[in-house]
Amino acid sequence: MFLCFKQFTGIIRGLLPELLVFLFTFSVFSVSIFNGIVDYDDPLIFSNISELRTLSFSNICYIFSSRFANHYHPVTSLSFLMDFLLWKKWIPGFHITPIVVHSLTSVIVFRLLKKFLVSFCRYNEKIQVYAAFFGALFFSLCPLRVESVSWISERKDVLCAFFYCSSLLAYVSFTDKRNLKNYCLCILLFVLACLSKSMAVTLPAVLILFDIFLTKKLSANPLLWFGKDNKNIIIEKIPFFIISFLTAFPVLFFPPSEILPESYAPSLCKAVYAFAAYPFKTLFPFNLSPMYAALACTKLFFWIFVLIDLCIVAAVSVSSKKQPVFLFSMLFYCITIFPVIGLLNGSESPINDRYCYIPSLSFSIVFAFFCVFLHEKYKKNHVLLFECFVCIYFILFTIPQQKIWHDSLALFSSAVLTNPASASAHFHLAGYIYRYDKKAAFEEFSKALKLDEKNVYFVVHTAVYYYNSGDYEKSLELAYKAYGMEQNALLAWQIIGQSLQALKEYDKAEEIFVQALKIWPSAYYFSYLLSELYIEQGRITEAEKAVAAALNNYGMAQHPDLLAMSCGIEILKNNRAKAYEFCKKAVEISPKHELALKRLAELSASAGESRRGL
Repeated sequence: MFLCFKQFTGIIRGLLPELLVFLFTFSVFSVSIFNGIVDYDDPLIFSNISELRTLSFSNICYIFSSRFANHYHPVTSLSFLMDFLLWKKWIPGFHITPIVVHSLTSVIVFRLLKKFLVSFCRYNEKIQVYAAFFGALFFSLCPLRVESVSWISERKDVLCAFFYCSSLLAYVSFTDKRNLKNYCLCILLFVLACLSKSMAVTLPAVLILFDIFLTKKLSANPLLWFGKDNKNIIIEKIPFFIISFLTAFPVLFFPPSEILPESYAPSLCKAVYAFAAYPFKTLFPFNLSPMYAALACTKLFFWIFVLIDLCIVAAVSVSSKKQPVFLFSMLFYCITIFPVIGLLNGSESPINDRYCYIPSLSFSIVFAFFCVFLHEKYKKNHVLLFECFVCIYFILFTIPQQKIWHDSLALFSSAVLTNPASASAHFHLAGYIYRYDKKAAFEEFSKALKLDEKNVYFVVHTAVYYYNSGDYEKSLELAYKAYGMEQNALLAWQIIGQSLQALKEYDKAEEIFVQALKIWPSAYYFSYLLSELYIEQGRITEAEKAVAAALNNYGMAQHPDLLAMSCGIEILKNNRAKAYEFCKKAVEISPKHELALKRLAELSASAGESRRGL
C-alpha cells in the first residue's frame, strides 16, 4: 500500500506543472463564467442549435452539411449541441466549456515548449521545466486570449487551437518513435482542427518547419527536399496538404459572405500593419477592442510600417545565426498568421485579437527561451520574480477585459469608447440600444454610415430599423441606396417592396416582389410578402396562389411562415377547420412562432364563443 501511495505521489509530482498551468488558467478565466450572451453572433448560434434538440444521426448529418453563422465549422457546432443537451439554457455552462478547453490547450503548449527547449537548448532539465511553465502561462494568460475564450461564438478558435496544438504534439511523438499510431492520430487531430476553424490549414507548412528546425531531417534549402533521403518525409506530408486544400478551397472560392464592402477587401496595407501590430499588442495590451477601426492607409503610414516590419525581420535574421529559435518563431508566426493577416480575408478591422490565438505560440516560444537565458545568467529568485511579474502584468489586463464581454451594452459601449472611428462598433451599439432609445440609436446609425458609407450591410440594415420604427420614406431611401450599391442584396429588395406597400404604392410593391421571384425563384419569402400584399388589398385568391406556389414549387411545405400565412388566408375564407390545421402544424414545427400562436389563439377563442352561443 505504501508503494502504491509512493507511486501515486510520484505521478502527481510529475504532473504538477501541468496541473498548475491548468488551474492558473482556469481560475483567471473563471471571471467569464458569470458573463451572459452578447448580440454579436451569439443569438444566431443559440437559435440554430436549439432547433436541433437531440444528438440524432440526422442532426449530426445536418451539422456536417450546413453552415452556421455563415461559417462551416461542424465540430464547433457539434460541441454547441452537446453543451445545449448538457446545460440546457444555463448560460454559464456555455462559458465553462471554452475555459476548460483553453486550459487544456495551455497544458499541451507546456508540453510542446518542453520539446522545443530540448531541441534549441542544452541546459538543465529543471530550468527547461520552469521556462516551459511560464511560457505556457504567457500563452494562456495573455489578454488577447479573452476574445476567443469569453465570446461564446468564438469557441471555434479555442477548439481549433486545442486540436492544432494536439496534432503538433502527436507529430513530435511520431518523429521520435516513427509510430503509425501517432501518425494517424496527428492526421485525425488535424482534420478536427480544420473542422473547428479553417485557419488550421497552415499546419502542413508548420510540420515542414518542425522537420527543418526540430528534427533536422530536412535541409533549410528547399531544393534539397526532394532527394532520395527525404522521400518518406515528403510523402508523409501529402495527406496533410490534401486536407488543407479541401478545407481552404471553399473558403477562398466560395466565401461565406457574397457582399464585401471596399473596407472589407483584402489589403497589403492591412497585412503590413497587422504583422507588427500583434507582437506590439501582446506586449502592450492597451485599448483592446472587438472592433478595431478600418485603416486610413496613406503612403506615409504604409512605409512606416514597412520599415518597422523590415527592422523586425533584420533583428531576427541577425540573432538567428547564434540562436535559430528566433528564426523558427518568426517563420511559425508568419505561416500561422498568413490566412488572417489581410491578404486573403475580408474584414473591416485591420486586426482582431482572436486571429492571433495560434500565432501567439511563437511569442511563447521566444519568452520561454528568454527565461532559460535569464536562469543561466542570473539568480533563480530574481528570474522567478520577473516571470511572476509578467504573469501578474497579464492578469491585471485579462480580468477587466473579460468584464467587457459581460453583456451587449458593456461590449458595444467599450468598442465605441476604445475605437470611436470603428463603424462596426457604432452600428452594433445602435442595434442594441434601438430597443429602448430609438433617437440615440439612429444617431449611432448615422455615425456608422458616415464612417463607412460604402458598407452595403450597414445601409440596408439601417433601412430595416427605419422601417420597423415606421419611417417608411427614410427606409425606402436607404434601401434604394443599398440596391444601387449591390443589386443582388435580397434584403434591399425586400425593404423596398415593404416600404412601398406601407406607403400604399401597391402596384410598385407588387412589381418589386414579382421581379424578385423571377430572379430568385427559390426565395420563398417574396411569395410570402406578395401574399401579404394581396391580402391587404382583399385579393384573397391571388394571395392563396402565391402561398401555394411557394409551398408546392419550392419545397417549403414544412415552413412555419408559409403555413401561418395559409392559416390567415383560410381564416379570411371562413374555413376555420383548415386554418386550424395549418396553424397547428406551424406551431409543431416552430413552437415559438408568434404569428401562428396568435392565430391559433384567435381560432380557439372564436371556437369557444361559438360553443357558448350554442
